[in-house]
Amino acid sequence: MRGWDAGPEVTAWLGLAAEHRSHLNESHHADQVTPHVLGLLDRLGATALDVILLDAYTRWATPRKASEQSSEHARRRAAANLALGAWATKHGLVRMSAGEAQQPARSVFEGVARQILGVLSLCGEHEVARRLVASVWHDLDRPASGAGTDPVTLAQTAFQKEGLTYDYIEEGPDHRKLFRAAVRTGTGRTAEGIGQSKKAARAAAAQALLDAYPQVTAAASPGLKATPANLPAASPRPYPQPGNRHRDAVSDLAAMFDLGHRTHGLLAQALTHVSWAHENQEAATAARQRDNHLLAHHGSHVVDYLAAHVRVHRALAHGLTPDEDEARILTASDDDTARLGATLQLTEGLLTSRGESGQGRTAVSDAAQAVVAAAWRVHGPRLLGRRPAILDDWLSGLEHQHDPVTVLTAMASTYGIDHEYTYDVSGPDHLKSYTTTISLRDAQGRVHRWTEHLPGTPGKPEAKKATAEALLDILATPVNTAITVMGSGVIECRRVCGS
Repeated sequence: MRGWDAGPEVTAWLGLAAEHRSHLNESHHADQVTPHVLGLLDRLGATALDVILLDAYTRWATPRKASEQSSEHARRRAAANLALGAWATKHGLVRMSAGEAQQPARSVFEGVARQILGVLSLCGEHEVARRLVASVWHDLDRPASGAGTDPVTLAQTAFQKEGLTYDYIEEGPDHRKLFRAAVRTGTGRTAEGIGQSKKAARAAAAQALLDAYPQVTAAASPGLKATPANLPAASPRPYPQPGNRHRDAVSDLAAMFDLGHRTHGLLAQALTHVSWAHENQEAATAARQRDNHLLAHHGSHVVDYLAAHVRVHRALAHGLTPDEDEARILTASDDDTARLGATLQLTEGLLTSRGESGQGRTAVSDAAQAVVAAAWRVHGPRLLGRRPAILDDWLSGLEHQHDPVTVLTAMASTYGIDHEYTYDVSGPDHLKSYTTTISLRDAQGRVHRWTEHLPGTPGKPEAKKATAEALLDILATPVNTAITVMGSGVIECRRVCGS
């Protein structure tokens, strides 16, 4: 990276990040550096990448719903991982075992690239990590395919006088094909792109050519510039008559996170429940406001990044041989973020409809994540090293144990039981309630189902976790439970000691 002096310590860490666990084991250095270190760096790098992608996305896009933002983020994350893996492959950065090197999977290179991002974050170089992603994946700060016209058409229009030719190279095993496209103009201008298909690689190469020669694009096709379809909305403003509790909560949060009065509109959005926005559309529109779902989605990834950063620093503080428990990093649950919201006393200032109390776990969890997102948008990576004591204590106290969904998945895998989750949705858009059913298929092909009903308006993750937890409780306490397998293959369960 130009203009950046890594220094010897960071360089040594980067050298470690270039290791694949197969090479670490083959070189007999696992007693000095356990493979769990690489797992920690990979996880930290993955959370850093999530935040880098969302930071860029939220600067130019304003999706209508959180689900739209979530699905677009998943697509962009897959594309960025692909580009990072191709970069690691091209520059020969990965050290792997002799056996692995004979037919390496694409995931090997992508994992090492994330480990490198993890090291940059660990060493306080989040901005360098962002610059690296931007230099490797040129779609970071814009929609991948532009708006209206695809990059292949744009390139054909811009360079029509010179002419374009494309050449392709296939890489990787059959089950993980990767295509590299090279585009060349008649005057010798060149660019490359990679993708999981020829079409995707050609589009990436065309976009790279447009990026390399913007003056040609501007002169030849001024009407065909790729610009975001959804421009950012104007900054939200505080509500003129929000009530004393809401106004005081916004002021307290601004002071606690050192955000200043200019962020009061963003913090007001963080405390706007979807039910209130639905009932008070005129007031929300007048203040250029919306509910906190988009902020909460952004904040959920920021929370995971902060938690991973704290966990990795703690795990590696005393050496490079952490065990499996020390190296375990999982996402914060709704219970965890709801506890943070309670500590921040968000229920006092949370704006909800007349039929919503604002005390629900999901509502408080969303508000807490939205507040963290607001703080991140102001402070950025400074929040990694300097944050309010309340947030720091909460991050340090997180218990990174296996959640019920993970435990059930591991148990089903061990005993060869296929399982899947299905969801029932009820209620209006602003008050959706989810119920989750787990279907288990045993070795004899019999299907068993269990559904756990929660009160209130639980979200999908909350419903999924509750059903998995209920099933694990049943399996763990056979003495207190009578289970009958009905003829249809449905589990009928009666808990002897209670309801």
